[in-house]
Amino acid sequence: MLTEGMFIAERYEIIGKIGAGGMSDVYKAKDHKLNRHVAVKVLKQEFSENTNFVSKFRVEAQAAASLMHPNIVNVYDVGEDNGIYYIVMELVDGITLKKYIEKKARLSVREALSIAIQACMGIEAAHNNHIIHRDIKPSNILITNDGTITLIDFHISRIRSGFQERDTQVAGTVGYAPPEQFGLSATEPRADIYALGVLFNQMLSGEHPSVRMCRGYPAHIVRKCTRTDVESRYPSVVSLKRALLLWPAFLPR
Repeated sequence: MLTEGMFIAERYEIIGKIGAGGMSDVYKAKDHKLNRHVAVKVLKQEFSENTNFVSKFRVEAQAAASLMHPNIVNVYDVGEDNGIYYIVMELVDGITLKKYIEKKARLSVREALSIAIQACMGIEAAHNNHIIHRDIKPSNILITNDGTITLIDFHISRIRSGFQERDTQVAGTVGYAPPEQFGLSATEPRADIYALGVLFNQMLSGEHPSVRMCRGYPAHIVRKCTRTDVESRYPSVVSLKRALLLWPAFLPR
């Protein structure tokens, strides 16, 4: 664990810890070269000598750095300093969607719609660059005071040269990851559509769709997103976004 005042690469001064995940910690830091505050993600020490975890950490940096989109976190730098593996990212002034949902219990239809469409736009950018996120969930989305969302945590994303490769590696978060991510079939972009469906339902009902399904037109969207049969889901995140854009027509005026 890093402490306040420590420097990484003689450039990033640690201010304080702002988050933690299974394999990494996130710190607020000051970039003394560009005189700005940043977020620095650091691989936990117990994983730093494991080549598999180091590889996953680098994959995250490569995936996010290849994407320039307002709904995806910007990566500024990546490196290693005396055994400390780090990724320097933009510092987003917001909280996780997980905390936001816990605070409000359920979101309004219009607010959930705004978040859902923004998430689709970010994932669309990733898919256009042959990247599958594979871990979309409320704790991997940040939301600011003005309602803008930012996708983070690409550490298990899959970078693919075209969508012909097959990946049956077990990965993802139970409840959000579709069956194919647990070795039952091939993982492809519609894995993210499944997770988006679970996310939309959680925003509206406060629960996983298997516990409490939302109602009306949104329920139709969630069911189509979360079908076990991959071919029965929306064919692309663009198709899902179009369905969401029809949603306001079903809202009471």
